[in-house]
Amino acid sequence: MLFLLALACAPTTQTDEILALDGDSEAGATAFADNCAGCHAEDGSGGSGPALVGEADEGEAFVDIVLEGKADMPSFADVLSNQDIADVLAFVQSL
Repeated sequence: MLFLLALACAPTTQTDEILALDGDSEAGATAFADNCAGCHAEDGSGGSGPALVGEADEGEAFVDIVLEGKADMPSFADVLSNQDIADVLAFVQSL
C-alpha cells in the first residue's frame, strides 16, 4: 500500500507535463516558424541545425532536447511555454 501511495505522489517532470498536453500542429507551425525554422528550415529539412523530419516520433527525447538544448542548440525552456513545446512537437510529428 505504501508503494502505491509513493507512486501516486511521485513528482511529475516538465517533460511528462508537456507530453500530457494535446498539441495543436497549426499553433506549432507558428511557434516553429518563429523559433526553430532559422536553423531547421521551415519544413524541418535542416540547415545549420539537423533535419527534424522523422526525429520527433520519440516525443520524450525531442521535448528533452527543446528543454535542455543540445550541442549548438540552446535551451528553449525559458522561451517557450509547455503548451508551445507540445504544439511544436505536434507540428514536427506532422511533417
